[in-house]
Amino acid sequence: MKKLESEVRSSQSDDISSPYFERSPAPRNALSLSTNLNKIHTMTPSDRQSRLVTELLRIEDAQERLAYVMDRAKKIRPFSEHERTEERRIKSCITKVWLHSQQLPNGLCKFEIDSESAMVRGLAALFAEVYSETPPQDASQFRSNLLELARLDRMITPTRQQGLLELQQEMRSFAASHSFPVVLPPLGTSEK
Repeated sequence: MKKLESEVRSSQSDDISSPYFERSPAPRNALSLSTNLNKIHTMTPSDRQSRLVTELLRIEDAQERLAYVMDRAKKIRPFSEHERTEERRIKSCITKVWLHSQQLPNGLCKFEIDSESAMVRGLAALFAEVYSETPPQDASQFRSNLLELARLDRMITPTRQQGLLELQQEMRSFAASHSFPVVLPPLGTSEK
């Protein structure tokens, strides 16, 4: 497992030390900083999902792939008892799962998760990674099929799959409530 994990990490062009955020190389000047930030902010949930699926499918054995997901989740900061509130709990999950949703000052959504189960924590973290650091409108409209694409759906029970669908719906609902529709002037009129 350790060998496969190091192979996956060494074959990636970006550092994945933080499972929720993209890391860019240190910028050389202010212009490159601006370019790097724009590149990060324009990743859609679909882009993030594709990147994760590619990363996960590098591990051929499904059991090892799931073990990698659980190992990856160990790097996520667990919630304190104070953060594990009933308001943050996903009620449809049999295993306790907590979701913290927020809109960052730059307008993007951020999702953090925690769970009592290592497997659920790892799987939920994948969804949090797909939807985090994306514009609310993109996040609210995207329906992830990450488990199927990464061939992890066969490894988990239907009950767990249903709980993860509910988690995804909670993230999409939060994003929808923080989306601001773009209002365009009617065709044929000019804005003055």
